[in-house]
Amino acid sequence: MSRQRLLTLAAAIALVTACATPAASPTTGQSSVAATGGPSPSSGPSLAPAATVGPEATVPPSTFTSEKYGYSIALPAGWIGKQAFLQWDGTGSPGHDAAEVDQFHTATGTDAWAMAAPTTKNLATFWADQLAAAAVAHPCPSTIEVEADEAITIDGTPAHLTVQNCPGPGGIRVGGAGVVDSGVGYIFYLQHPQDDTLDPTDMSIFTTLLEGITLP
Repeated sequence: MSRQRLLTLAAAIALVTACATPAASPTTGQSSVAATGGPSPSSGPSLAPAATVGPEATVPPSTFTSEKYGYSIALPAGWIGKQAFLQWDGTGSPGHDAAEVDQFHTATGTDAWAMAAPTTKNLATFWADQLAAAAVAHPCPSTIEVEADEAITIDGTPAHLTVQNCPGPGGIRVGGAGVVDSGVGYIFYLQHPQDDTLDPTDMSIFTTLLEGITLP
């Protein structure tokens, strides 16, 4: 799917109102994806304090290479990356602050995270299973609304993008993407916990992050 199509899709997504309260979440770990509900308990370390970004203190663009999962990602200016503390075993759906995920965040509160595990599944099955696991780990108190479900590419490899919204109290909206390459399934998520919504700016950033990924 082209970058222009993703940005157009992002603008449409912004018209849908999402609820906050990362208490109960639909899917993706964090707060949720099924590409989205509420923060999940984690045994891992909490996010490190965000760097101060201002006129006299700026964080330049950088490249983050995952020690646990091998991929690299170009982080925009102002983004901070944190390595996963534990290796994900491919089960369940770790949240945005879980020990098994690489964590990325900004001083304004936007969070992204990633994990990977060996798989024998094709992309369609791998991604469907991840969304199902996310729905169990981060249940939505109402019916999940699928706002985007599109084929894309990550580092030239077929991938899938899903954006889901859990409306009502305790809900959240999360964008997620999955890709399978050389027998490994990679998962990338993004959410904005301050207001629990993804606006065009968030989705534009997510598109930029996905375009900056280099698989091993």
